[in-house]
Amino acid sequence: MFSLLRRTSVALSLLNPRRYLHAQSLTRIYELAREACANVSVVPRVDPRAVFVNNELDLGSIDVYGFDYDYTLAVYTRDLNELIYDLALRRLISQFKECVKQVHVSGEMYQKVSENLEVYIHRNEGLKNYLELLQSSGKELFVVTNSPFTFMNVLNKYTLAEKCIKKFPRIWRSISIEMKG
Repeated sequence: MFSLLRRTSVALSLLNPRRYLHAQSLTRIYELAREACANVSVVPRVDPRAVFVNNELDLGSIDVYGFDYDYTLAVYTRDLNELIYDLALRRLISQFKECVKQVHVSGEMYQKVSENLEVYIHRNEGLKNYLELLQSSGKELFVVTNSPFTFMNVLNKYTLAEKCIKKFPRIWRSISIEMKG
């Protein structure tokens, strides 16, 4: 098992989210993972009706017997497994959505992104020209977002530069509707 963990960690160490993964890297990761999984011994199936003997106990001297109810006294169908899976999946999605919402509502994500724009934001070199083209064609422009104006302002200064923001003043006005956490 430790060998599997070591190989898996080697495979995962090849994954660097800051670089582009090439086909050879992905193929190597796949080969390492496949090799690690091939060496894992399969646990034999156990008969759920079997009795496991313990020769160390004198059952005659035991006055109280306890049972694990689930899968011992009550043997469930596969339909219960599906029900548990579905309920757990719904709960997981619900909790995940709440976590993502809190990252935004707390402002933590906006702060971290603002501190490291070059890490988290791609500069869109063609955006300025595109906005100018639309404006010169007489089009009205607006932005819809659930991000706070202060965050959008920081991003716009980074991606478009200050002079471009001044060129499109009506687009970058703050109309804020507070999210209720």
